[in-house]
Amino acid sequence: MEMSERIRERRLFMGYTQEELGEKLGLQKSAIAKYENGRVENIKRSIIANMAKILECSPAYLMGWDEEDPTLLKRDAALEDIEKILSINGYTLCCENYDDDYFLIKNSCGQTITSLYNYELLTKYDFLKKKGTITAEMLISNSLVLYPEERDHISKYRDLDHHGKEMVDFTLQKEWERSTAGGKNAGNAISMAVKEHTSYLNAAHIDENSTLEERQADDQIMMDDSEWE
Repeated sequence: MEMSERIRERRLFMGYTQEELGEKLGLQKSAIAKYENGRVENIKRSIIANMAKILECSPAYLMGWDEEDPTLLKRDAALEDIEKILSINGYTLCCENYDDDYFLIKNSCGQTITSLYNYELLTKYDFLKKKGTITAEMLISNSLVLYPEERDHISKYRDLDHHGKEMVDFTLQKEWERSTAGGKNAGNAISMAVKEHTSYLNAAHIDENSTLEERQADDQIMMDDSEWE
């Protein structure tokens, strides 16, 4: 992978636009664009050093000297720490390697205590680390870890009326389907979700002047998956 590709890869991973990265480096957006399309190869070392800090990787990685992906290094370090915490308390993290999507946690007798997808385990670890306390019991707990913004969403949801909750439930389900759709079906899923969402919003607007029977009929159509095939 060329340096230009690595810069773009890390920028996108960190969620920065070219303009935002440029501002952090004191450069114009056009300069970042030139770095990413390979038009500038001899980038000043001071810029590479600052860029590496912002993009949370090493200068060597950006320049292609270090092939280790910083994201994977961070993941592996977290899983190593998790293994240590569990081991001290008599538990074992079971997986063939850290690239596995699914982990089992077993006790000293070999009994499976819980199972988690890797993103679930790592999300819980990151949350507890930010809180300042990580224990084996917390890691194996089945309780759902919620971030403050997620708690805020739940609080607002509980204040919605019946119609509002229906709207949120419908949109959430379709967005979940869109986000989890993979491969060549992803584009179709996105298009379908947008069409369905738009249709539902239009139907909701018309509902204001509809009779109860008409609304019930519309609701049945909305909940019938065959209507959207």
